[in-house]
Amino acid sequence: MNWHQRRPGCRKTFGLILSPVFLARNTAPPPSSTFSTSSASSQLISAADFYLLARSGGTLWGSLVVGDLRVGDGWSYVTGAPEIIIAPHNQTNQVGGTALFTVNAVAAATNVSPLIYHWQFNGTNLSNGGNISGSTGTMLSISNLALTNAGNYSVVVSNSLLAITNSAVLTVVAIDITTNPFSQAVLPGGTASFTVTAVGPPPPSYQWQEDGTNLSDGTAISGTIFSGVHTSTLKLVEHQL
Repeated sequence: MNWHQRRPGCRKTFGLILSPVFLARNTAPPPSSTFSTSSASSQLISAADFYLLARSGGTLWGSLVVGDLRVGDGWSYVTGAPEIIIAPHNQTNQVGGTALFTVNAVAAATNVSPLIYHWQFNGTNLSNGGNISGSTGTMLSISNLALTNAGNYSVVVSNSLLAITNSAVLTVVAIDITTNPFSQAVLPGGTASFTVTAVGPPPPSYQWQEDGTNLSDGTAISGTIFSGVHTSTLKLVEHQL
């Protein structure tokens, strides 16, 4: 059993792992021979003071007065501290594109401050403006990406009890085509070559297509022979009629 005590006006957190544990509710400490058990799971029990009792065998180990008792299977619930359910993930985007980082966090406590979000870039707090928006929300947007936007993005989620951090990496790639292929006309049985020049970083990869369909090296159904479909130069030999 995870136990958390948070008395009114007190912000100190105490943690105990006790087994077996008995919960008794009364206006005065119960006698050691009186135990009422609770099998409550993941719920907030609020009202007058409770007495948390633990024993070893038939011996009363001790009792504690509890003003706010939470019973659950996770520390985020028991303490009311934030917990990140869905973390931001690594991504790769092209120059000029938009990157979106999202986070989903919860906190069970209702008697503490709401969750506060702040995004950071390489350890420095971000602020809205330019190509940055959502720096204090659950979704961070970086638009019109430049190579300088690549790096580590982290989100700090906090309330009055605790602050937790999670991060992800943004990779920005730049592909610039400096030479375009040009149209050609060949006779049946003739050969044609299409060449493109592109630069990164990182070094680009290539995939030639015909009418939106990826080509493969070898002879197509039409009888045309293709080669170099994954290089900067595509060569083809037209089918001889």
